[in-house]
Amino acid sequence: MRLGQPRTGPHLIQYVSIPGTTPFYITSRSLGPRKAFWFTTADTPGSIGRLTPRGHAVRLFPLPPSGWNVSLRIVNGPDGNLWATVDAYPGKGGVAKITPSGRITVYLLPTSGANLGYITVGSDGNLWFTEHSPNKFGRITPSGTITEFPFEDIGAPNGIISGPDGRLWICEQGALNQSSGHQTCGRIERVNTDGTIYATYDIAPNSWQNVPEDITVGAGSKLWFTQFNAISQTIYEISNVTLGGTITQYDTPTTNAGPGSPILAGDGNVWFTEAYAGQLGRIKPSGRITEFPLSQGSGQFPTAPYGLTTSGGKRLQIWFADYQNSRLGQFSI
Repeated sequence: MRLGQPRTGPHLIQYVSIPGTTPFYITSRSLGPRKAFWFTTADTPGSIGRLTPRGHAVRLFPLPPSGWNVSLRIVNGPDGNLWATVDAYPGKGGVAKITPSGRITVYLLPTSGANLGYITVGSDGNLWFTEHSPNKFGRITPSGTITEFPFEDIGAPNGIISGPDGRLWICEQGALNQSSGHQTCGRIERVNTDGTIYATYDIAPNSWQNVPEDITVGAGSKLWFTQFNAISQTIYEISNVTLGGTITQYDTPTTNAGPGSPILAGDGNVWFTEAYAGQLGRIKPSGRITEFPLSQGSGQFPTAPYGLTTSGGKRLQIWFADYQNSRLGQFSI
């Protein structure tokens, strides 16, 4: 469905309906003969979807086996394939490799009950991912060899990205041990590609309730991440951290907007979704935030953008997954 939107200024171009699915996260593949957008689905059974660049055709590739499974986040791999984190079996997480033709191979994690989340490509040419519930991060080679690394203290990792310094930057949620009273605060972990911790940067006000969620590299070698408070459930900030570890936090203009999925777009700004407000947000390197409400279109429920990606190339566009309404959205920035 194309929408009658103005041709100047940031605006929604179209929604692409994908009935029967819950699109969750999205990435663009801009190289090779199969240029496309690929997305995960939070469905059971799960699948990986492929959308042609202009949104004309969709194809879904089921995850093996055909039973209980959910695909989570997806990235372009260093080997020309797509890679995604999945809940592959009950109590068993995995990482899926998807070829450009849609053939899927799932590599199961050694740790039972691992709750996987985010994934990125490291500067070492491997894929790196986080395991939320066992408080670990992991590495998988393009050939499928998995190595897991535990964090030294209690917590729960979320977003992960390869930084401009070649190290991994991980959002680490704080935690409280009820029996001992020991607690850690929300923090950003800076990790070497041999799995050792290079540095840890605490997030003010140094509370275990702080939850940094997703992270990206922005302009000027700063990394930008979204965060919320685990107890009050207020979801309110997008922040940056310098290579020296200095963190600056910015409140979103809309209270409890639910910022997530930050990306550096072609205009040099970081864009993010606001799932609870039905908006996209843009933050300039100076910290100035502008929000853009999304039209409802023909959706049955309020628009809830989550995963976000750029179109690549010279087009100043981004695509997002609206998990409430079984559709993807194309937006001009």
